[in-house]
Amino acid sequence: MPSCCAKKCKNRSEQGFRLFGFPKDIQRKKIWTKQCGVQPKENSKLCEVFII
Repeated sequence: MPSCCAKKCKNRSEQGFRLFGFPKDIQRKKIWTKQCGVQPKENSKLCEVFII
């Protein structure tokens, strides 16, 4: 049951939210990391709410 790794976000895939792995591209990953407020681990996922 994957869930979003962003601070204070409780969105889960079972609730219908789409989750995405962090990009390999360094610049894009920095943007995502800043947006969610956490340093991602290898298997961290971010929900569609935080993807811009």
